[in-house]
Amino acid sequence: MKKIFSIFAASLMLFAASCSSEKLDEPNGDGNVTFSVQLPSGLNSRAIGDGTTATKLYVAAYEAGTKTPLAVANGEQSIADMNNRTATVTLQLVTGKTYDLVFWAQADGAPYTFTPNGRTVDMNYSGATANAEKRDAFFYIWNDFRVTGPMDETVTLKRPFAQLNFATSDWDAAQASGLNVATTSVEVKQLLPTLDLMTGNAKGDAVNVTFTDAALPGEGITIGGNAYKYLALNYLLMDATRTTVDVKLTAKESASDLRELTVSSVPVQRNYRTNIYGALLTSTTNFNVTINPEFATPDIESHLTWDIATINSITSAGGDVTFAQNISTEATENTTPTAKTAINQVGGVIDGNGYELAVSGAWGTWDCAIHTKGGTIKNLTISGAFRGIFTWGLTEDLVVDNVVINPGAYTFNADSSGGRSVTFTNSTLNGWTSYTSGFSSFSFINCKFGSNGYYAYLRPYSPTTLTNCTFSVGYELDARCTDGIVLKNCKVGETLITADNITSLLGSDAASVTIQND
Repeated sequence: MKKIFSIFAASLMLFAASCSSEKLDEPNGDGNVTFSVQLPSGLNSRAIGDGTTATKLYVAAYEAGTKTPLAVANGEQSIADMNNRTATVTLQLVTGKTYDLVFWAQADGAPYTFTPNGRTVDMNYSGATANAEKRDAFFYIWNDFRVTGPMDETVTLKRPFAQLNFATSDWDAAQASGLNVATTSVEVKQLLPTLDLMTGNAKGDAVNVTFTDAALPGEGITIGGNAYKYLALNYLLMDATRTTVDVKLTAKESASDLRELTVSSVPVQRNYRTNIYGALLTSTTNFNVTINPEFATPDIESHLTWDIATINSITSAGGDVTFAQNISTEATENTTPTAKTAINQVGGVIDGNGYELAVSGAWGTWDCAIHTKGGTIKNLTISGAFRGIFTWGLTEDLVVDNVVINPGAYTFNADSSGGRSVTFTNSTLNGWTSYTSGFSSFSFINCKFGSNGYYAYLRPYSPTTLTNCTFSVGYELDARCTDGIVLKNCKVGETLITADNITSLLGSDAASVTIQND
């Protein structure tokens, strides 16, 4: 009988064939079981995170449901050397009996304490140094393993950790300005200190952990096709369910010359990488946070599953977020106008990933689903709020792509421009669209304009170009508030808009529009 059990990702493949002849003690029986132990596929081929540091494999066997190890593994445990991230271990078990089996692999001299009698691993965070690849480790728990005779089994280990990375794009610029970072440290709030090898869960009293100053990791990382330099890489004991932690990076050239970055509610999850990246040395206000299954492909999406409070925290700081599910939320007070909003965006990317942001409790005159200061909003449906996307003034250009807006009244609305540009592409705006004067440019490309049941109306106060756009029948365009509204190859329904039919199709207030059809 051969079964392959896959368990998250990591790096290490234990005790090689050269060690497969090792015999383990007592008791004798006809249930000779050979385990081929390996690390998951898809590990990094580089030195960081490749699993090769985990060279010691510990194996313990138990009567099912107990914490006292049996003698089948050299008394308390079997220890095997890993070779090429694999190992082979043979246990002499009894046919017809059921066992619990524990596999733990770590670096030689790693700070962890594996305790077979009690089935735990202590993380020993006290005095932990940053950027220590020897803290990488892997495990597997096989409860209720029933022996049916001689058996060959394959076991794939997984990390019990989240990998938390800080990476910067401005290393050369920082050096050119005279900042030569030599060491980094990382503080993480409220980590659990013990891995329970009965349940596989983290447990114990949460502690604040400081991974103390150490030299930077020696490699770079590619994120979104762009190259970054590692500032820090640390392993955090986590459960399989996603949670958040508060973290702080300190980068030092000397005790008096340092850079600090504090990030709240960072998403972390066992066997996943979380990357905090951006121009971290020259700017501590603009950064991105992503989480992805670098080490395996669990049956959940690799996007951020943060709650709305976490999303708001990250977007308020200019970070990127990607939805993993529909979000229904109550709007809260916005500190920028005294109005209610769900998400405050200050640059960065909000990627809805095809999901919906449904906002309730946002029916005041100035309430909105997203209040933006600029950045990108894409792949999202917005519904429920009085205003879909609103700005009191942009501090950078705004791009809206593949977004459907179904508001109570306004789709996009602006009370101040900031002198920036706005571009809508491939989007649907159902309702009243109106925005102030002063935008450097404003354009709609391949967009649809329709009704929300009450409004079907576009009134620009800034010059605007609409290209290959479609209006629903009965829609009105008010061109009286600005010169320079241009329509290129636009339609009402299936009818091409021309200089001859524009007022009959879009109303008499559209008379001053310029038509530039091909």
